[in-house]
Amino acid sequence: MSLSVRLPQSLMDQVRAQAADLGIPATALMRQWITERVATPAALAVISVADLQRFIAEHAHSPAS
Repeated sequence: MSLSVRLPQSLMDQVRAQAADLGIPATALMRQWITERVATPAALAVISVADLQRFIAEHAHSPAS
């Protein structure tokens, strides 16, 4: 199966650069990322520190006065 996905040029450039570093086509790298993400149970998923900080900031409540 194939599909079309629109990505910003800057993002596609980053994907191509990472794929080139690994010596594989960009589409193979994207397929690998999708497969790994789908196969990883949510309880074992890794998130970035930046995403965690953003979540905390968005959900922080001021202490009761």
